[in-house]
Amino acid sequence: MKNLLVLAALAFGLATTAEARPMPTENTSWNDLDRDMRVYFEYPQFALSHGFFVRAPGVCVDGDTLRTKTMKKKCVEYRGRNDRCVKWSQIFPSKPMNGTRKVCTRWQGRDNDRCTRWEEISYSIETEYDIDVSRMRRQRGDEMPGRHLFTKNFTIPACN
Repeated sequence: MKNLLVLAALAFGLATTAEARPMPTENTSWNDLDRDMRVYFEYPQFALSHGFFVRAPGVCVDGDTLRTKTMKKKCVEYRGRNDRCVKWSQIFPSKPMNGTRKVCTRWQGRDNDRCTRWEEISYSIETEYDIDVSRMRRQRGDEMPGRHLFTKNFTIPACN
């Protein structure tokens, strides 16, 4: 019984100290914000070569190219009925900072599921983003933004 009382007191003490922590501010580091379960924000995400999607903290600017900070494994040879990978390569998925890409400008079909016109459009990847940070709101198991706390600047760094 004593052990149960001690555990309950310890759990209550931890719960109250967690709530007593001050909420983060725009001066809080991105590393601390990443670990703080009380806040909600979304980093920009980039579609890079070889089918990799990477969030802003995982990329850097290498000249006129956006690339991952770390190398990624990519399968370069498949074999067998189940397409099992038998050879891997290490790559830096990347994307030019400026360029053109094809986009569908007219959809048709019963469910608008067939593209009937493609056009080339120009794009430019920014290196600075203003990210809204909000209090985390949990509702029926979902996490979503609650009250807006502040806006913080994120800059994609140059590669080492």
